[in-house]
Amino acid sequence: MPRLSVILAATLALSGCVGGGRTTISAAQEVPADAAGGACHAAVSAAVGRSGNDVLVYDRRATTVGTELRLTVAGQDGPWRCVLGADGAVLTAGPL
Repeated sequence: MPRLSVILAATLALSGCVGGGRTTISAAQEVPADAAGGACHAAVSAAVGRSGNDVLVYDRRATTVGTELRLTVAGQDGPWRCVLGADGAVLTAGPL
């Protein structure tokens, strides 16, 4: 019976790691492979003078002008916001 309890507990703990519609920080550890994510990642990295490993995309949403991405930067107090136009060009990139 104790073995079944351990298996059940492990299954429940791991079930929280699967699924979800949002990008999580752990899932965003690498430079984004898509053009939008890569453009914002590069713009924010250049603006703060940090390597790409210090910048993580954690959220993205459609806007009326294109796409908005939210990013975190190691050593910065708050998140950054990057807005891309419909053509994929970076319109703004700065701290929130």
